[in-house]
Amino acid sequence: MNLSSKRLFYTLCILPIEYLTFSVNFLYVLLYIRLKYRRINDPVLVFFVLYVIVSYLIGLFFYIPWEPNSLLKQFISFATFSSGLFLLLIKFDKSDFENLISATITASALYSLWVILMFITHSSEFSLNEIYGIKIQLREYVWDWPQTYVPILVFALIVGFSRRKINTMYMPLLVLFPIVIFFTFTRSAYLALFTGLISYLFLNTMEVKSKMSINKLIKIAAFFIIALVVLYFILKNEGVHNALYAMAHRSFYAIYNFLTGSVPDIGSDEERTAIMQTSLSIAMDHFLTGTGFGGIYLFIENIGSTHNQYLDTLLKMGVIGFACMIYVFVKILRYFYHRDKGIFSGFIALLVYGLFNAVYQQPYLIFLFFSMLSFVDNQDTRVACKTEKLSLTNQLI
Repeated sequence: MNLSSKRLFYTLCILPIEYLTFSVNFLYVLLYIRLKYRRINDPVLVFFVLYVIVSYLIGLFFYIPWEPNSLLKQFISFATFSSGLFLLLIKFDKSDFENLISATITASALYSLWVILMFITHSSEFSLNEIYGIKIQLREYVWDWPQTYVPILVFALIVGFSRRKINTMYMPLLVLFPIVIFFTFTRSAYLALFTGLISYLFLNTMEVKSKMSINKLIKIAAFFIIALVVLYFILKNEGVHNALYAMAHRSFYAIYNFLTGSVPDIGSDEERTAIMQTSLSIAMDHFLTGTGFGGIYLFIENIGSTHNQYLDTLLKMGVIGFACMIYVFVKILRYFYHRDKGIFSGFIALLVYGLFNAVYQQPYLIFLFFSMLSFVDNQDTRVACKTEKLSLTNQLI
């Protein structure tokens, strides 16, 4: 598989293809057969893969009701996550990984263009004076809008800035990302983007030896100027201003109620708080091994998510699976901390977004996450092999 076909393939895997949500999990595994496989050398990752299977079987025989709907939902949850684990067997080199990052930016650009196109072609149905109507009604025309795909946009925006050579062709498209993120009116997306950008700026500030080229500084400055001008005209609208004020008001009281231990009584915050409390209670009842990929929807009717990635992991895989996931997060962060500040900051943004949403349930996010993990583990293995060979050489000398 040549580089151009790989990039196209990666892009297709990261796009939110609605009607292939389930089958795409296995599509990329089958296509990867043409690539070179490798052995997982990290013992923790090997244990994690085996534990996921054991956790599923425990849930199947002990916790999940033996009726078709429950069994099917549990299997889909397990299969979606397991398809990502298969990617750990794929040997990612640096060119493969750069193609993956480029594909993520390309997919985000295509998604953003689609959002803008749908907004323009159906402009008669939307009004900036009814900003939440945009958030809700665009769901009819845009896949996985607004909360599900936005972490990909946040990650792609931060990483796109960090590339040493920002392609001029991408600059106008990158400007669309913050506009589309803004129109999601999702507070967790705003917080994730803000945290990721602050992380990136902080790392660049701390690294004294790092010097940006004049060309890159001009491009970044141009990007911010264009984005700020567009957002200025959007924010001048009274409806947008009122919506942002309402979001800030809700956020303040949500934090206040959380700190004081009370339950908020405004909008979705009340529902989310109740879901998290119930999810935590169920997770504590299955503390060690979890429910075996039995999601909250199997315990509470008409509820699809815990709205928290860490709580979702604890619920489905117990404290053992939770500990493995934390290890994986740290492994990825440690690798990119000194090697790629953009990817490090983008991943920080994903972790922050996971505080308010169950991130790793969609195929494209699982594909991106486990591809990154496979690349990191492969690079760690290569470093370990070189160190071992150097040690043997020194001994022989």
